[in-house]
Amino acid sequence: MIRHRRPTRAMSRAFTLAELLVAMVVMALVVGTTAAALSQLFRSKNRIESRRGAFERAHTAAARVAQDAVTLARDHDLRFARVRITSGANGSDLLMLCRSREPVRGIWGEAEGPEFEIQYKVLDDGSGPELWRRADPAFDPALDAGGVAEPVSDGIVAFDAEAFDGQSWQPAWDSDAQGLPYGLRVTVVASGGDGQVTSTARRVIAIERVPAPKPEPTDSGSTSSRGSGAAQ
Repeated sequence: MIRHRRPTRAMSRAFTLAELLVAMVVMALVVGTTAAALSQLFRSKNRIESRRGAFERAHTAAARVAQDAVTLARDHDLRFARVRITSGANGSDLLMLCRSREPVRGIWGEAEGPEFEIQYKVLDDGSGPELWRRADPAFDPALDAGGVAEPVSDGIVAFDAEAFDGQSWQPAWDSDAQGLPYGLRVTVVASGGDGQVTSTARRVIAIERVPAPKPEPTDSGSTSSRGSGAAQ
């Protein structure tokens, strides 16, 4: 004979409404905490990627400018040497006369000349600010035009160039009037992909100045010397 066990009160007891509400609240708290942690994790990851991208853009652009600056043409005759720094919308406009064997138009396979005009400035064509580099064989009628211009890096929000006169850094320079500086300092600020993170890169390039020719003695100086000797 088979006997059926009667359910006890503990076994037949169901969940009450309060217990269901408490369970739902606990589950909501767990889900909310997990979602917040995942969201924070994704934000941190995106910020790290953005900072890394800004760092690479800034240092790539600064290194490219420094690579050209070390090839700066130096000559006693300032007509064959050039450094000009002016202010632009997003920082500096740097123009240099450099010596290089790198062809401006790669399809030719060889350099178009020993000297080139190299110009850097930040331009925005509507898709975002970029650092542009213009290269042109030197000694043509237009000193700051012509040649081939191409972007060095995107996301560059500021580009500053300074010249060292032996005592301080100058934000504006013209070698036609001031001669070659003792050094150049370039500062590049790049933005990350999210537009909230920026990175700054700086390069200092020493310039071996060509000594200025010694002035020849003038006739007035020799005359005054003879005059003073006669007076004595």
